Amino acid sequence: MLIELKDYAFVESVLDPQKTFIRQLSGPFKDVIIQVIWLKLTEDQSLGMARLSFNFEIEKCPTSFKPETLKTNPEFITRIGDTLSAILSTQAVKIGNLENGTRTPSDYS
Repeated sequence: MLIELKDYAFVESVLDPQKTFIRQLSGPFKDVIIQVIWLKLTEDQSLGMARLSFNFEIEKCPTSFKPETLKTNPEFITRIGDTLSAILSTQAVKIGNLENGTRTPSDYS
């Protein structure tokens, strides 16, 4: 399981302090910052497990990546899913809103 402040961190928006982004801190997608647009958790009774669906936007990424390529990269999508699963498993915080969680903003540059 991914670990906050080791593998990912919450980052406050420079333009809108009510928005929170998620920055990858480790792995091949280090320093890619995303905003979760929507997140849905549904039970798949045929498999006996929950299914996580989500949509996101690339807020910022290193020049070695192209945002439009990342959006369709299966490895990146899996990493985002793993990150969101870790967040859901370990925290009760609204993604995209600092109202219910307190985070220290990371350097956004």
